[in-house]
Amino acid sequence: LHLDLFPNLKLLALNDNEIPSLNGLKGMFQLEQLILDKNKLTTITPDQTLDLKNLLELYLERNSLSKLEFIRPLKKLRKLFIGFNKFVAKSSLTLLSELEDLQELTIHGNPLFRHSNSYRDYLPE
Repeated sequence: LHLDLFPNLKLLALNDNEIPSLNGLKGMFQLEQLILDKNKLTTITPDQTLDLKNLLELYLERNSLSKLEFIRPLKKLRKLFIGFNKFVAKSSLTLLSELEDLQELTIHGNPLFRHSNSYRDYLPE
């Protein structure tokens, strides 16, 4: 995609593109909003999000993600949408507690919550 040609992008919408992996975001220091809903993402590593230090909103609904390690570099994240992925273990969500600025979170539609009366039972304290 040659996104390195657009280092000043603030919004990048790549939803509904059947993207299997997240590559090509190096140098996207100005990016504030990234939309990746409805792709085929199974894994995102912290190395792939390292340059996204100014990211405020991340949309990842309807992929196949099961781990959240990629959020570690995203200290400014305010909105995270990870509904309808493959989160099955409560431990997969513990990293959410590191997002001190998080204001909005959607996690519905994941296997973790299919047999629970309340999603609150699964959130980190």
